[in-house]
Amino acid sequence: MKYPVFLCLLFLTLQLFLVFKGVAYFGIFTNPFLLLGSFIGLFIVYLRSVKNIPASSPSAQTSYFSILAFAGGATAVLLCFPAFGHMFHIIPDPGSGSDVIPQLETQFDRFCSGAMPYQQVNLHQSNPFPVYMPFHWLPVAISRFAGIDTRWSGLLCAGAAARKGLPLMMNIAIVILPSCVLLVCLYGGDLDLTLSLETIIAAYYLVLSAGLLQKNLFIVTAGLALCMLSRYTLIFWLPVFLFLLFLDKGYATTTRVILTLTAVVCLCYVFPFLLKDPSIFMKGLKYHNGAAGFEWKYGAITFSTGIYFAPHINALVPGSYPHKILVARIFQAATMLFLCFGGIWYDKRIRNKVSHYDYSLGMLYLFLVGFYMIGPLTYRYYMVTPLLLSAVLCMKIMQGRAKSSKTSLHITEFTPSLPVPAVFPVLQMWRGTLWHSSA
Repeated sequence: MKYPVFLCLLFLTLQLFLVFKGVAYFGIFTNPFLLLGSFIGLFIVYLRSVKNIPASSPSAQTSYFSILAFAGGATAVLLCFPAFGHMFHIIPDPGSGSDVIPQLETQFDRFCSGAMPYQQVNLHQSNPFPVYMPFHWLPVAISRFAGIDTRWSGLLCAGAAARKGLPLMMNIAIVILPSCVLLVCLYGGDLDLTLSLETIIAAYYLVLSAGLLQKNLFIVTAGLALCMLSRYTLIFWLPVFLFLLFLDKGYATTTRVILTLTAVVCLCYVFPFLLKDPSIFMKGLKYHNGAAGFEWKYGAITFSTGIYFAPHINALVPGSYPHKILVARIFQAATMLFLCFGGIWYDKRIRNKVSHYDYSLGMLYLFLVGFYMIGPLTYRYYMVTPLLLSAVLCMKIMQGRAKSSKTSLHITEFTPSLPVPAVFPVLQMWRGTLWHSSA
């Protein structure tokens, strides 16, 4: 493919435009098709760019360059902090515009006091039943400990990715891409990013992406645990990854990953919460469906963003709003199943051409796009995670392009240090005793 770097940046720019400004030009019915096309277009460029790329040496990376790359990326993300601080000053009380952060704070406070976090939250404007997983509200501890705004919990630490041997301008682009996307999401989204802790969800997915990019199973497993315990979306992609892992690494490695994830989920969610009240999951789902029905019936503010296909389902499906929501859920589930089986089928055609880690990253991207764009209720701030993963794919395309054109030169191993939660270094301490990293 000619000009893959240009194409990937073009698709990323188009995505940012369509998410934040596209509806004003194309309307709520056309814009989602264009947006979906831009996501699929970037995936195609990515998949074609990572084919037949020779493996690099895992030991060539110097500590000096790793530190320099991390420092550059950290500086790029730290430059976003004044912008976030300004937005937090404009909206000093996030509870005035959304019930997300009040719910998360209530769940954390209940947990600290020994009460059940999963019960109805009584707010001034509503009485929601929280659906948020433990690793979504536990980072509130950071702000509580430091005495700062809860919203800073989502910006825990920073970094970037770079590769020695690339042209200077390409390395600079790789370093600043995530920060640029974050700033566009902050300024382009009508301040909705300041009303949530969606940045922590994005950070967890970037941990998972870093593991897939490094082909490091320890980091991948840590990222899987963080993502599963923060939002259940990952469960739809997980079978594809485990199947590909089984084909590549065999039964023992796949079983170890499954047992590790099962143990973490049981210790952090099932045993302390779900077994005490098995109804909390269905209560949360019922509340979420009810919130979607209320949104569709009384205004549908999210429809006006033009970022997903709920307006189409609402217009085409007759009947009551609960019925429409059910159809949207079925459509969403069917899309996830299609991606699951389609991803496994297509892997057979490219198994010897693309690393299963690289392919899994691309499929993770598609699953997130499909889940958010084809569902009953998608707020615009949800898109920060798919957009940041778009930046990750662009970074990989840049590095893969440079690598494929310099196969005769020595290029060091990719060392990502994407924005990650502060808990991640603690997980690294267990590496020598509890886990054997495998490339």
